[in-house]
Amino acid sequence: TLSDYYVSKYEVTQGSYEYVMRENPSHGYNTGPYFPVYNVDWYKAIEYCNRRSALEGFTPCYSYEAYGTDVDDWPVGWNLQNSNHTLIQCNWDVNGYRLLSELEWLYAGRGGASSLGYTYSGSNILDDVAWYDQNSYLMPPGHSDHGVHPVGNKAPNELGLFDMTGNVYEWCWDIYST
Repeated sequence: TLSDYYVSKYEVTQGSYEYVMRENPSHGYNTGPYFPVYNVDWYKAIEYCNRRSALEGFTPCYSYEAYGTDVDDWPVGWNLQNSNHTLIQCNWDVNGYRLLSELEWLYAGRGGASSLGYTYSGSNILDDVAWYDQNSYLMPPGHSDHGVHPVGNKAPNELGLFDMTGNVYEWCWDIYST
C-alpha cells in the first residue's frame, strides 16, 4: 500500500540542478539546461533534494544523524563512504523534495491506477517512449542521437510522466547495494 505522493513529470534537468547546486556534473553525453542531469551519485541527489526544498520554502526531508536537515551543517565526509547512507534519515511527513521509494517509482513508471499494462512505461513500442542503447548511446559520437536527450521528447506514460523508461538512470531512496 502506498500513500499519496507527488512526482515530477520530467527528470531533473541540468538547468535545475545547476541552479540549486551551483554546478553541473554532466559531461560527455550532451549538456544543456533541458537535458537530464547525470554523473550524480545518491548522496548528491539527497543533497539536491534538501537544498531545493530549502530554496523553495519547503521543509527538507533528509537529516544526517543529529546534524539536522541543513546540508551545510553536516560533517565533512558525510557523502564519501557508501556505509554513511545508513546515517541519513527521511522524514516522510514533511513537504520537501525527496527521492521516490523503489515501490513508488515502480508504481508511477507502470502508470499507477491508470496502467494499461504496457511492456514499457507508456507503450509496448520501446522507440515511442525511450532513449536507450540502440537509439542513443550506441550511435557513433557526433551523431545527432548519440547520448542523452532533452527531457520529454518521447511519449509520456498513462500518468503524464516522461522518460520513465530510458534516457538516464534515476536514484530511489532504497539505495542500491551489493
